[in-house]
Amino acid sequence: MPGLLEAGSLGEGVRAVLFDFDGTLVDSNFQTSLAISDLLAQRGYQKDPHEIVEYLGSGTLENALELWFGISDDEQREFFTDLRPLMYDHYLKDAPTIAPADALLDEIRARDVTVALVTNRSEWGAQQGIEAAGWHGIFEFVVGHDTTPNPKPHPAPALHALDLLGMAPSDVIFVGDNETDVNCAVDAGIPTVVAIADGDKATRLAALGASHLRANLHAVSDLLLHSSEQEHNQI
Repeated sequence: MPGLLEAGSLGEGVRAVLFDFDGTLVDSNFQTSLAISDLLAQRGYQKDPHEIVEYLGSGTLENALELWFGISDDEQREFFTDLRPLMYDHYLKDAPTIAPADALLDEIRARDVTVALVTNRSEWGAQQGIEAAGWHGIFEFVVGHDTTPNPKPHPAPALHALDLLGMAPSDVIFVGDNETDVNCAVDAGIPTVVAIADGDKATRLAALGASHLRANLHAVSDLLLHSSEQEHNQI
């Protein structure tokens, strides 16, 4: 299944689906940015949460803090220590799942296809989100930003997931919503990368190597479960 989904192919050559979490299955990107913006303001820095959302689509928060404010490694460590309880206790606990995530995950598993998370949340943070969404027992495992020495966009998280699964890149589909996801999957050699994007962002992700582009998770569900692929990179 070299990068092109056929009708009914899920489960007939696809053995696992690797999902990103925030922005793909859970609508939490803006809440995360609000928490970051709030904590920055408490420390005397100002950054609009919309700018944070935009940057985190293609970069890491560590890089952003250094780029925007020249924040030192020591201060970054303090920042992340404070960010975790603020984000998870006050901002992310009520982040809604993105329809139709529940039905999509259930149907994939009903076809004897494994699902796992490859996320730039910490493993702990991802487990918090899984519990909040009521998805206990759904994912085979979580690969977080702290699981491997290098987080997405480095290929290490996807490669680690393949090792845990005992599968080849051609056995899996990677589903994500930003540049970090596409770069991670493509550089890990995964040929089938489904990106949730439209407009200019879709163009950017296609240039990075996304094999399939869909505007939302409903369209991803149709692609994976129901519809035949008529045109490569169709949105």
